[in-house]
Amino acid sequence: ESFIVLENEEGKHYNDIVTSFGGPVFSPNSQKVAYIVSQEKRFFVVLNNFEGKQYSSIVSQPVFSSDSKKIAYLANSGNQFFVVNNNVEINSTSFVRSIMFTPDSNKLIYVDTKIGKEFVIVDGKIGKYYDKIWDPVFSEDGKYVVYGAKDNNDLLSVAVRIDDGSSIEKKLTTIPGGSLLDAPALNQNAAIIFSPHRTRVAYKVLSGSLYHYKTFLVTDGKESKTYDSINSVYLPDSNNEPMLLSISTRGTVGNPSRQYIVIGDKDEPHYARTSIPFISPDGKTVIYSAEENGKQYLIANGTKSRPYSYIYLQGLAFGPDGKKIAYTATANSKFVLVVNETESKPHDLILKHVFSDDG
Repeated sequence: ESFIVLENEEGKHYNDIVTSFGGPVFSPNSQKVAYIVSQEKRFFVVLNNFEGKQYSSIVSQPVFSSDSKKIAYLANSGNQFFVVNNNVEINSTSFVRSIMFTPDSNKLIYVDTKIGKEFVIVDGKIGKYYDKIWDPVFSEDGKYVVYGAKDNNDLLSVAVRIDDGSSIEKKLTTIPGGSLLDAPALNQNAAIIFSPHRTRVAYKVLSGSLYHYKTFLVTDGKESKTYDSINSVYLPDSNNEPMLLSISTRGTVGNPSRQYIVIGDKDEPHYARTSIPFISPDGKTVIYSAEENGKQYLIANGTKSRPYSYIYLQGLAFGPDGKKIAYTATANSKFVLVVNETESKPHDLILKHVFSDDG
């Protein structure tokens, strides 16, 4: 049996609590918790001990509205799929994704698929069909939902006004026929990269034969230099900020593959392995982890930390002013919290760390 423990109190016991989507979810105000339960071959969502309707399966993580009053998820009963919005069922397909509420919590948005085309639904209104849609985000003023889209070989930025459903399409670029779409060595979804607010786009192109190819990026109509393999790309909304690439060299007998980061046009040092790079919220610090000779290092704007057995990048946090960086690492079988290279005393386990509002 499975159950959750909340504030030292056991919840109801069930056959299983489903964790394939990440486990229990707290509301933004931390007053509610929702999780998926499997009981007697049926599935349902439990919200603060209230059991929702039972289905054949629940196929997405529950999502809260920003005011914590609403919850939505994807479920199915037999062959019929539903987006469940506060216990109200909306007919859908099995391909629904990116379920989210608008910033004011009043409307529900998600991506659905029909006859091989994808479209965004805003408050029940079906948007234009596209070959592919990249996950929607909200504009900074919260008035639009914005997403990247592919229509034949055109890559577009689409902004849908939330209040009336009107949309604005902006063509960003056109992919030359055959350069990307039929390349077996590239995953098409990963080969097209939109910036965070979908204002810019880059795409990968193969050069050479399948087994001896190199890859380059086309960004704002400009080609990058070629690389053996481009693992990841961070494309900023502004071309005044550097693009971040994670690169792998092609290994040969006696000469193993190496990895390195490219910041703008500058190649960082090569290592046995590097993580995906990311940038601080203020846009001033580029951070990644690197491994060499079995030890890991945190690299921040080119400055390398002391070696650790393992660095937990998923828990990395920035101080409110962006000047402090905190992360958990292990050394000598103990956990330490590192803040700007100053270590805490060793602990058996560190679960979580956050900065206070004053830093």
